Amino acid sequence: MFQSRKNGRRNGNRLAIRSAPKAPAARPMRTFSRTLRQTQILPFNNVSTVYATIRSVFRADPRSFVDWEQAATPFEMFRVKRLRAFMLPASEPTGSLETLLRTISSTTVWTAPDYTYDEITPGNNIKSYQNARFHSVSLNGFKKIIDTDVRLNSIQGGVLPPTTWLPTQASNTAGGWDPTQINYTGFQLYAENPTLFNVAPSFQGTLSLVLEIDVEFKQPGFVTPATAVGQLPGRTIAPDSDDEEQQEDGIEPVPRKDEPVART
Repeated sequence: MFQSRKNGRRNGNRLAIRSAPKAPAARPMRTFSRTLRQTQILPFNNVSTVYATIRSVFRADPRSFVDWEQAATPFEMFRVKRLRAFMLPASEPTGSLETLLRTISSTTVWTAPDYTYDEITPGNNIKSYQNARFHSVSLNGFKKIIDTDVRLNSIQGGVLPPTTWLPTQASNTAGGWDPTQINYTGFQLYAENPTLFNVAPSFQGTLSLVLEIDVEFKQPGFVTPATAVGQLPGRTIAPDSDDEEQQEDGIEPVPRKDEPVART
């Protein structure tokens, strides 16, 4: 009589393969994870109060990240788990080393993860957010300024739990994902620099950002994902009307030393 072994074999021979399942089919549980990345340049605006500023709202919208379509096509469902952002100082092509040094030495960057995106003019009031953090910029490398989970925000359903899955299929008559009705939130960013204020726009400093999202996919499929060609994660907010009026009241950009001065 043969004796069973722990490795499931008998006397060197494989066990018979069962043709019937051991249990009824269950819910889909296997997931496949990908990290998608994108870069974006944010220029300072030079007409806000006594600071040059940047006002931006970022969404963890996967359509705005590199290779989203290729990653999503083989799957039926997805969810975004986490968003990270890294920052490096930069300048416009016509800028100088002086501009870069001003950006490094005097820029304060405020960030706050946000589960909604209904703010019309985010900016200075970010400082009152309980979870707001402020950062300096570093010349030697990228500095992490955001590392947060994200939520789906629905026009009808509000903030949804993190366990919610979305279809990767673009919206059609049978259903699919309509990003105008439900989409992922992200964070707000507000940067201010007193040394760049009243400088000609072509010589302004900028911030270079690298953004990452962790995405989980589930269930194999062959779909046509929702896309947004040319869209970037960050949306820059225009200056307030009060700031524009201030510019019209006589504040004009100060030329650099090598920029010719207009004579009247």
